[in-house]
Amino acid sequence: MATRTRTRGTGPPETLPQALRAPLRGWSWIPARDAARLPAEPGAYLLLLRLARARRLSIGAAGERRLEPGWYLYAGSARGPGGLAARVGRHLRGPGRVRWHVDHLRQVMSARGAWVRPGGDSCAALAEIVSAGVGQTVPGIGASDCPNCASHVIRL
Repeated sequence: MATRTRTRGTGPPETLPQALRAPLRGWSWIPARDAARLPAEPGAYLLLLRLARARRLSIGAAGERRLEPGWYLYAGSARGPGGLAARVGRHLRGPGRVRWHVDHLRQVMSARGAWVRPGGDSCAALAEIVSAGVGQTVPGIGASDCPNCASHVIRL
């Protein structure tokens, strides 16, 4: 049976695992086209990315990785000037200057939107999603500055 992906609504794609709902309670979904709605305050975000076909990708010091097609979540924090609006807006606009691991991912993946939570904790959200059995971490990506996480990327 074919699965259908929502293309017109404002919610996340229907093909995402239902088990994501509980860990994301209290988070706000912002579709990529509505990036202007992002709050300009500090917080955490979970960027929803889509990889259309398998790719080999060199990700800075993390080295080369083979990524399979599908949905990915990148967990990040936005504590600097402009908060979530600045950081998530940059990721949703598309691949620009490569600065972080997520920028390497954005060169080959499309961003569909993000769950955001002012004042939130991206590491705690990621741990809750993984413990719910929703996805698998992609080791070594996105967590080079995090002492608690082996990865900030999950393949759903």
